Amino acid sequence: MKVKIDEIKVNPGRRTALENDIEELAFSISEIGLLNPITLTGDYTLVAGLHRLEAVKLLSWTEVECTITDLNGLTAELAELDENFARANLSPLEIGDLYRRRKDIYEMLYPETRAGTAQAIGMNKAKGNKVDCNLQSRRKSFIEDTASVTGSHPSTIARHIKIATDLTPDAKETLRDAKKPVSSTTLKKISKLTPDQQKEVSTLLVSGEIQTVDEYLTKGQPQESESLTAEGFQREQIAAMMGMAYFADGVIAHTNDFLKQADTFAQMSRENLMDVLKMLDAINSSIQTLGDVVADCYSTS
Repeated sequence: MKVKIDEIKVNPGRRTALENDIEELAFSISEIGLLNPITLTGDYTLVAGLHRLEAVKLLSWTEVECTITDLNGLTAELAELDENFARANLSPLEIGDLYRRRKDIYEMLYPETRAGTAQAIGMNKAKGNKVDCNLQSRRKSFIEDTASVTGSHPSTIARHIKIATDLTPDAKETLRDAKKPVSSTTLKKISKLTPDQQKEVSTLLVSGEIQTVDEYLTKGQPQESESLTAEGFQREQIAAMMGMAYFADGVIAHTNDFLKQADTFAQMSRENLMDVLKMLDAINSSIQTLGDVVADCYSTS
């Protein structure tokens, strides 16, 4: 259906359309027409097609072919985010924020996919507590769903989210003003610093006073601060290694305990066995994702 362009509403939080892309798209539309309609909600709020909308505005169109969808609220925003992932010129900073927002939305829409939910359901059932069977996850986890939508490796998605979470809002605001996109490697190094250090190093990088984070750590900080930072990283690494050792010991010990209960599993109903298999699948998926993250760090170190 045709909709008047001045009736189409665009949410203020959307990513800004790129001028060069708009001009190229406008030329293409003027030559061959609009091949894909713009997608709107029932109240004419834009879901997908911001660049197409801006392109036809540039061509002075007064109305445009649209598809009306019943998506609304968070579902519409999720579709909007997924369209943004298709663009090839996203910066690492933008990608991280998009992944993080997608995770928030996906887990609000499908709370049963949050880590630990399947295990909690299984534990309650095992204790005889009544739980809503509809809560049992029949959906992909956020990582699995996002990987299928974006084509990205799960470890890449997890790494981007970790960086986006650890970077302070002040640092992000400063880094957005950089003349060229800041690399994932640089963002990762900045994210490991204290909030004050993140703000300072981001300002220095954007202004061109330093070229790398390492330059800031070796030259921009007093020797005592360098030592404290190094000691802090070392403590974090020791804590991570100890935590992983406890985790591994615990998993092995619990697995051995359950292996001794084969007769108990043999007497369970098919429904209960399916619940156990789903919990094991969730555990395997989480461990695989963790393994992918560590392997990715190993390959880039």
